Amino acid sequence: MTEYIGLAGTVMTLIAFTRKGEFQIRAISLIGSSIFLVYGFLIHGLSVIALNVILIGLHIYRLYRLWKENT
Repeated sequence: MTEYIGLAGTVMTLIAFTRKGEFQIRAISLIGSSIFLVYGFLIHGLSVIALNVILIGLHIYRLYRLWKENT
């Protein structure tokens, strides 16, 4: 089961790379990073957890800035 969660994160990250707009890329990457964060907790992988906490913060920040620019 744990491996399927990691694979779901991989699929979401790959899908993000097929998108064109930054908003779509970051939104889908945010989902992928969130899934990887869960995976990191399940495997007790500190490096996976640390990386994805940072990525989630960066994605949220950039999504907020993009949203503010468009409103």
